Amino acid sequence: MSADCALITALSKELDRLRFHFRHSKPIYIGTNTYFETMSPSGLALVGAVCHGMGQLNAATLTMNVITKYQPKTIILVGIAGGLERRIALGDVVVSSQIVDYELGKVTPDGLDIRWSVYPVDTRLLNKVHNYRNSSWIDYIRTSRPTSRNDAAKPSSHVGLYLSGNKVIADEKTAGALRSFWKRSVAIDMEAAGIATVLRQVEDPPGFIVMKGICDYADSSKNDDWQTYAADAAASFAYSFVTDSLTPQDFIWPHRQTRAKPSLSQREGLRVTLGEVYNISELRVLCFDLGIDWDEIAGERKSERIADLLGYCERHKRLPDLMAKVNRDHNNILAAYAPQ
Repeated sequence: MSADCALITALSKELDRLRFHFRHSKPIYIGTNTYFETMSPSGLALVGAVCHGMGQLNAATLTMNVITKYQPKTIILVGIAGGLERRIALGDVVVSSQIVDYELGKVTPDGLDIRWSVYPVDTRLLNKVHNYRNSSWIDYIRTSRPTSRNDAAKPSSHVGLYLSGNKVIADEKTAGALRSFWKRSVAIDMEAAGIATVLRQVEDPPGFIVMKGICDYADSSKNDDWQTYAADAAASFAYSFVTDSLTPQDFIWPHRQTRAKPSLSQREGLRVTLGEVYNISELRVLCFDLGIDWDEIAGERKSERIADLLGYCERHKRLPDLMAKVNRDHNNILAAYAPQ
């Protein structure tokens, strides 16, 4: 079975909440992994799976296994996360607009110098989330809501930036230091960056987005009181979003269609042209026009950025799009490199 959408969780308690919606799912046992297959009312093939534990490595490993087994067109990470902003109440669901990995760094005499890694989420999924107005997902939550004087009676959904690393953060000072660099960050988790890292290396990767419920805040008040409710809210939102907003037609994507690959001489011509014709600012605009997140293109010097941009487009089968854009902008400049 190939899947239109894979819903991945880090913890069994998160998968348990999700499986309530997979009422007619069929368990599939492969090695040490168990997958749950079902069909949505709109005809989407769905699969649910849980990692062998928390953290980026476990999430990355499961993602590769899911891709190998199901070739999903979309992956949604579902579960619980820590909050970084009090305006987002416990039990609310936060959908990722961007993912920032804070884990890598360099230890210097002055302290830790974090090497931020920034990952975009799938633009089509994010646009659909922004336009998702159905609140019926709230009615599917079965877990009793813990009482709290400062929380609303019903949860709501938000879109915001996720920080992601391998650490459980239960300290205001540490959370504040991370957030001082990323002021738009609203949630923190331990799996999103692991999945995003893997997908960056996969040819023609599935779309990816995170939908998690806020179970506590990244401070000394951290506890487990809201975990089950937040997991239930996230599962209800994610499944409702998939069944209400996505159809089989959403997975017929132009960049997945079969297209002729550029020849070696064309690829070399593209590299040379980008280096000679474009400056850094123009390369940034080029990426924007193609829907490529400039922050995801690594490198200090222009030549390094160009090499990583070409590698990114190669992995995502976007080289023909890049070539077409360059030709439109510069009077068919790559024609000289076309095979004779």
